[in-house]
Amino acid sequence: MCVNMIHEMSQLFLRQRNGEMLQLISDKGRNLLEVAGDNERIEDIVCSIITLQANYFFSSGQQENALKNYKEVIEKRSKYEESSEWGKRLVIAADNARIASAYTELNRLDEAKEHYEKAISILEKLDNCYTEEKLFGELASAYMNYSVCLGKRGDTKTALDKIKKASELIEGKKLKEQGLMLLRRRIRRMYAIASDSSATQMYSPELMKAAKSEIERLQKADGVIKQNDFETGAIMIEKALVTLKELNVIDIVLPSESYAANLTVCGSLYDDKLNNKEKAQNMYKQAWAVLNDMEHDGLILNPNLVNNLKKRMGIN
Repeated sequence: MCVNMIHEMSQLFLRQRNGEMLQLISDKGRNLLEVAGDNERIEDIVCSIITLQANYFFSSGQQENALKNYKEVIEKRSKYEESSEWGKRLVIAADNARIASAYTELNRLDEAKEHYEKAISILEKLDNCYTEEKLFGELASAYMNYSVCLGKRGDTKTALDKIKKASELIEGKKLKEQGLMLLRRRIRRMYAIASDSSATQMYSPELMKAAKSEIERLQKADGVIKQNDFETGAIMIEKALVTLKELNVIDIVLPSESYAANLTVCGSLYDDKLNNKEKAQNMYKQAWAVLNDMEHDGLILNPNLVNNLKKRMGIN
C-alpha cells in the first residue's frame, strides 16, 4: 500500500473517530519505516500519521497516549530544528507546540513551558514570520496556548502578555484561511476576558471545569434525544448553551458555528416535537445572529445550516 494512501486513510479515520483503525494504520507506518531504511520522505509521512493518531488521543482525553506519540515524532524529526529549509523548522515548531499542549493538560507545566518556548523561539527566527499567514498563524496559536500554560502556573501577568502578543499578531490582517479566522475569534475572546475582567478569571481552573461540564452536558443530550426523550434533551441543550454564554467561553471551548448549530437543533426540538413555536423562533433568531457575526468576520458558513435556518425562519 502506497504511503500517501496510508496517510489519506489516517485522515479519514481521524474524521470518523475510528481509534482502532488509526492504531492499525500507525503500526503499519512504523513497520514500513523499519524496512524503508533512511528514507526521509517516508519518515516524514509516517510521523504525520503518528501525529494524527496523537491528535485523536488528545481530543479523546487520552493525554498520556498522545504524549507518547508526540515524543516519538519529535525524536524522529529532531534534525529538523537545524534544517536550512524553513518548512522543516515550521514542522518541528508545531510538533513542540503539540507536545506542550499535552503536557499542559497533564499539569506537567514546567515541561509544557519548555516546549512552548522552544516552539516560539523557532518560529520567531523564521523569515517572514510576521507577514506569512501560515507562519504568524502558527506563532499566534503558540502564544495563545502558552498563555493557558502560564495561567495554570499562576503567572497571570505573563499569560496576559502572551495572549496580547497573539492578538497583535493576528488582528487587523486580511486572513484567507478559515482555520486562522476561527483562531482569531478564539484569541479575541480570550484576550477580551483576560483584559476586561482579570487574567485570573480567564485562566482559573474553575472556569474551564465549568465549561467542560457544559460541553459534556451537550454530548449527553444527544444520547437522551436518541432515546426519544425530546423534552429532557431540549432542556439539557438549552441549559448548556445558556451557561456557556454566561461563562463567556463561546469560541474558546465551543466554536460559534457549533453554538449556532446547537441552537438550531434545540429550536427544532421545540418546533417539531414539543409544539413551542415561540421558543423555537427565539432560538433560530439567536443562531441567525451568530451566523451573521461569523459572516461579517469573513468566515465561510455551513450552507446546510444556513438553508435549514432560512427555511425554519421563513426567509427567502
